[in-house]
Amino acid sequence: MPETRWAVNFNEWDPTEEQWSNLLKILPEVEAHRIGKFNRGRGITGRLNPDAKSSLIGRLLIHIQGKGKPASRTKEGKPYFTEQGENFNISHQGEYVTFASSEDVLVGCDVMKIEVQPSHYPTNDKTISEFFSSMQDCFSPSEWDIIVTPTTSLDQLTNFYVMWTLKESFVKAIGIGLGYELSRIEFKPSQWSSSGCLTATCAFDSSEMLGWAFTVQKLTPTHLVATAAGPFTAAIESYRNVLTEKPDPGPDALRHATEVVYRELTVPEVIEMLKD
Repeated sequence: MPETRWAVNFNEWDPTEEQWSNLLKILPEVEAHRIGKFNRGRGITGRLNPDAKSSLIGRLLIHIQGKGKPASRTKEGKPYFTEQGENFNISHQGEYVTFASSEDVLVGCDVMKIEVQPSHYPTNDKTISEFFSSMQDCFSPSEWDIIVTPTTSLDQLTNFYVMWTLKESFVKAIGIGLGYELSRIEFKPSQWSSSGCLTATCAFDSSEMLGWAFTVQKLTPTHLVATAAGPFTAAIESYRNVLTEKPDPGPDALRHATEVVYRELTVPEVIEMLKD
C-alpha cells in the first residue's frame, strides 16, 4: 500500500459509552488515558468532546495502517512506524480527520475548516481584520497580497487557509515541531480546478524548492486538506534517523503522491476496518 489517503467526517458520530470504552481499549493505555481526559477548554471530556473524538479516530487510523503495531514519536512529537518502511501524518480540525502515508515520498497533510469568522472571534468584518493582522507575519508580502485581494471575507479566508494548510503540510512532512519561521517558505498556488483541487510551487528563502509537490483538495465547500510530498533527505535529523533510508523520489512519484484523492470514510467504516 504505497500511498494511503483517508478523510473521516466525524461530525455525526455519537458513540455510546460502551462503544467509546471498547474503542479506547484498542489503544495503548497512555494514549487512551490522554484521550479520555481531553478538554481543551470546552468544559466536557470523553465521548462528548469533539477534540477527543477526532483524536481517537486519528489513533485508530494509525492502528489500522500499522496493523496493530504501536507508533513511536520523535523528540519533536512526530509519530512514525518503527517496523514499517512508510511515513505518515495525521491532521484533524473542524469536522474532519485526515491521514496520509507513503512508502515512496516524505508526506505531510493538514486539514482546516473554512470559517467566515474564526470561532474565537465575534462575527464582524473588523475582527476578521484583527485575526488577519495577528497572523500576517507568517506570510510573505506576495502571499499576503493573494490572501487579501478578494473582496469578500469568505474568499479571503479561503485563500488564507489555502496558504496556511500548505505551510503546515510542509512543516509536518519534514517532522519539525513548533517555532518554525513560516514566512521563510513562500507558496504560489494555481487556480482551482473544476474538481476542487489546486497545485502550488514553493520557495525557501526566495529560492525555488525543487523535488517537492504540493496540492490542496476541497473535501467539502468548507473544508480544505493540503498535501506535501518531498524527498526523505529533507526530514529533520531526528525524524530522518528513524525512517527507512530510500533514494529521493523522482517527478513521477511526487506527482502520483499528490494526485491521490482522499478516500472519504464514515466512522462506522473505520470501525469495520478494525476487524480486518
